[in-house]
Amino acid sequence: MVLYFYRQVITIAITCLINKNLEHIVEIFFQENIINYWQNESPKDWKIANLSELITITSGKRPKIREEKENEEFSVPVIGASSIMAYTNEFIYNEPLILIGRVGTLGIVQRINFKSFPSDNTLVIKSKYYEYVFQILKKINYGMLNVGSTQPLITQTSIKDFEVIIPPENILTNFEEFSKTIYHEIYKNQIENKRLIELRDVLLLKLISGQIDVLNVKI
Repeated sequence: MVLYFYRQVITIAITCLINKNLEHIVEIFFQENIINYWQNESPKDWKIANLSELITITSGKRPKIREEKENEEFSVPVIGASSIMAYTNEFIYNEPLILIGRVGTLGIVQRINFKSFPSDNTLVIKSKYYEYVFQILKKINYGMLNVGSTQPLITQTSIKDFEVIIPPENILTNFEEFSKTIYHEIYKNQIENKRLIELRDVLLLKLISGQIDVLNVKI
C-alpha cells in the first residue's frame, strides 16, 4: 500500500510535467508561426486590429451564497482572479471561457471548460478563436493597462481596445485545430490527475491515522 501511494505521487508529478511540455509546444508554435512570421515577413493579408474583433467580454458576478469547501450541494466553482476561491450551488456558464483578473490580482489567464461561476473580480472572455485569444492574452502586460489608484484595476474597454495581430481565417482555423488537439490531451491528463490526487489524499490520511502500519511494510 505504501509503495502504491508513492507510485501515485510520482505519476502525478510526471503527468504535470507532461502537461507543461504540451503547453510549451503550443506556445512555441504560436511564437514561431504567428509572432515571428509577422515580424519577419510582414504578410499583406494579415492586419493589426483591436481585440474586440475576436472576442466578447463581460464581468463576472458575485454568488448569492457560497461555501469555502466543495460538497454535494455546493459543487460549482466560484472562480476568482487567480484560482477557485469558493463553491456555490448554481452556474452561470457551461462552456469554454477565458478568465482574467479585473481587480486585485492581474495577469493570470485561466482556461475554463466546465460549469462555473466567475466572480465579480474577473473579466469573462469568449471567442470563436479561443486558442488564439488565449495565447494573446498570456502575452499582454496587464500592468500597462492598470487604471486603479488604490488597487490594481483593468477595464473591459482596455482589453477590447488592445491591438493584436489578426491573420487570415485559414491561419486562425489551423491554429485552433492544432491547439485543440494538444489541449485535449492536457485535459485528459488533468482529469486523471484529479482522480489520482483524490486517491493519494485518501492513502495519506490512512498513513497519518495509522490505518497503514509502515513498520510492517517490506520493500
